[in-house]
Amino acid sequence: MAIYTRTTTIDSGPTGDSVKQAVLDLDTDLTGIVAAYDVHDVATTSVHGFTGSKTGSGAMVGANTPTLITPVIGVATATSINKVAITAPATASTLTIAEGKTLTANATMTLTGTDATQLSLAGNLTTAGAYATTLTTTNTTSVTLPTSGTLVSSVTTGNGVSASNTAGALAFSLGVITPTSVNGITLAGGTNTFSAAVGTASLDVAAGATVDVNANLTVESTSTVNQDLTTDASPTFAAIKLTTGAGANKVLTSDADGDATWSAASTAATAAEINTGTETAKYIAPDQLVAYKVGYPAVSPHNLVENASLELPSDRTTAVPTGWALEVTPTLATDTGAPGCGALSQKITAAGAATEGIAYTIAAAKLKPSTTYTVSWMTKVTAGDTSQVLTTGAGTDMTATESTSETWESKVGTFITDATPTAVVLKLMAKTDGDVVWFDGVKVTEGKQAHAFNIAEAALGAANMAQFMNAAGTGPEWSRGVKIGSFTRDTGAASGDVAYTGVGFKPSQIIFIGCENTINSKHSIGFDDGTNHWCYQGVYSAPGLLVSDATVSILLQQDAGRLQKGLIKTFDADGFTITWTLLSDPSGNALVTYIAFR
Repeated sequence: MAIYTRTTTIDSGPTGDSVKQAVLDLDTDLTGIVAAYDVHDVATTSVHGFTGSKTGSGAMVGANTPTLITPVIGVATATSINKVAITAPATASTLTIAEGKTLTANATMTLTGTDATQLSLAGNLTTAGAYATTLTTTNTTSVTLPTSGTLVSSVTTGNGVSASNTAGALAFSLGVITPTSVNGITLAGGTNTFSAAVGTASLDVAAGATVDVNANLTVESTSTVNQDLTTDASPTFAAIKLTTGAGANKVLTSDADGDATWSAASTAATAAEINTGTETAKYIAPDQLVAYKVGYPAVSPHNLVENASLELPSDRTTAVPTGWALEVTPTLATDTGAPGCGALSQKITAAGAATEGIAYTIAAAKLKPSTTYTVSWMTKVTAGDTSQVLTTGAGTDMTATESTSETWESKVGTFITDATPTAVVLKLMAKTDGDVVWFDGVKVTEGKQAHAFNIAEAALGAANMAQFMNAAGTGPEWSRGVKIGSFTRDTGAASGDVAYTGVGFKPSQIIFIGCENTINSKHSIGFDDGTNHWCYQGVYSAPGLLVSDATVSILLQQDAGRLQKGLIKTFDADGFTITWTLLSDPSGNALVTYIAFR
């Protein structure tokens, strides 16, 4: 298409018809230009100075709000598209959306991170809450979330739980807590139950640690599950009860692996086997058990402790028991004995230091080499105090065995001698300064079997003394059983009863020898057991002649008709009472010597 050209002359000072002609010419020119563009050649067009190639079809594009249909734009600069503001980068940036994909933003957000990293989602990711969340990783990290539930976003501390965050690491500290389960182990504190899930479960207690079970600890199963209760040291059990298969006169036996079962015992153990601890696979019949009876030593071996009931000396109060020695400087006192252990017990008060008491040394000559000995005793304490018994000098000593019982209870321990025995010291102690404790019925016997205290051996082996029942009739005590004494009697004193004390026991019979301190008086020899009274007297008028009297035990005569006579009325706890009878009017003092027998 050729360039459209028209020349119109416009008067510089038009008037009238010349003005109208100029307007008509301009209208004609514009109409011709538009018509020429509408039918232009797509290859070349020249409109108002625009020349060059043309691409696409449709109307011409103006500078203000043009409408384009699927245009192809090359390198372009735009500030917004479809009301979406576009911020131009300093140099260049790339926005890539894969084929057929949609990028939708429903809120204002900023994506930051490290170049060449990816955010890959296999499902929806939804967050809630008005707080900023920071996830920091320091190495390659994989987090697998549960299929359901809520991931805890915070930790409530207290009730034994505390949490700390150090360098991004969340740490928990558990104090005294009350969980319901841990690693499949159900903890029900209110029912004293430790329940392990089916399978192999273990209760591992480190050396030196303590596990207190105040109710029942049951290890059982109905299937072949490992139910071993294993300890690394030597635990102490107050009692272990194996009920499965138990029955009267059955014994507990074990195989090479240590598995124990109850089985019937073929025979009863003998007394000798019980005493030496060799009653293997045998049962102990009821009639072989040791009882608290006087003179029942059938299965009770020799007690190595002398004055084991702490009775001697019988007149002591704060003195150290015969055969024993002080351990430090306690305060000692006698008190009522334990049941079946005699009249007296030993009360010990720690006065100024811990572990104060009394000690008994068992001579090496009394001990056998490499032999187990069993120690048993009775003890009680004041509320809150502690008694303890231990040994020193043995190959394997008995460690301190304690009691906090406020009533009499029996305790047992053992020690083992060396291959060459040395003396072993047995100590009865108050544990802490100020503690008040009691001991009685101490027994040390050969073998692993404990035996009840035998009252008949309460003070075994006390030298040069005999054993008598105490005044209360509750137990034996050791005494020489003889007392020599004397007293004076005014032969002119009135008739009546006179008590004499200082014997130290209640006599059963007395021998009297007496005479008046005058030239012509005669001697008197009498015997009295409280029922029978007998006396021999020298005749004052016939020297060398004796007369007898079966009604009195003392006859003090000066001459015919002038005498004082007496007999035993009663035997008392510490002496005796004599009934005196005055005849006529003798004068002067008589000396009477006696031998009292217990």
